[in-house]
Amino acid sequence: MSNEVFQLFTLTRSLAENVELAEALGFPEISALAETERKRRLALGAKAKAILEDAELSPAISLHRRRLVAEVELDFTDIVFQPPKRTPEWEEPLTARVHFARWTEENLHHAFVPALGIHVFATRANLIPERVAEHVRIVLAGRQKHLSLAQLADLARVQGLALDRIEVTASRKTPKQIATSGEQAPEKRSILDKMAE
Repeated sequence: MSNEVFQLFTLTRSLAENVELAEALGFPEISALAETERKRRLALGAKAKAILEDAELSPAISLHRRRLVAEVELDFTDIVFQPPKRTPEWEEPLTARVHFARWTEENLHHAFVPALGIHVFATRANLIPERVAEHVRIVLAGRQKHLSLAQLADLARVQGLALDRIEVTASRKTPKQIATSGEQAPEKRSILDKMAE
């Protein structure tokens, strides 16, 4: 087994009820909700380590998708939502501030909106806020027939976003160790074998 060190970026959402929810970029399946930053960091580190050490969840061939080597920064955009026609409960336009993380990899600009789990791309940095707004509108419109005030209230609960890094050391089998142990590489197993388990 070899020990590999992973530097993970974490995003912590400050919610309106003085609750903070943390998640790691590149690990959409994990998050942590705790009273202190230390507990959130420990929980995220333990969960990420478990995923990284599981060859089925993080096969060597796709491990690069979990590593983010670019510098990440925080940003936000204000989106104006017009009230749907014939809705007496909502008459005035509302503005919602949407917080997101952004970074650049290989001339492609990325943004991630943790409140909705949206990941957008653009060829130019100045297109990112516009793309974020478009995708937020699409995701919110796709959830119900009409956009509701309750959906916007959920979006507005995010008061801010904090960026941090954690270091996770994972023990992983090398491809040679997998080959010599007689185990079948996870990416070569058939769907029927996985379902049989």
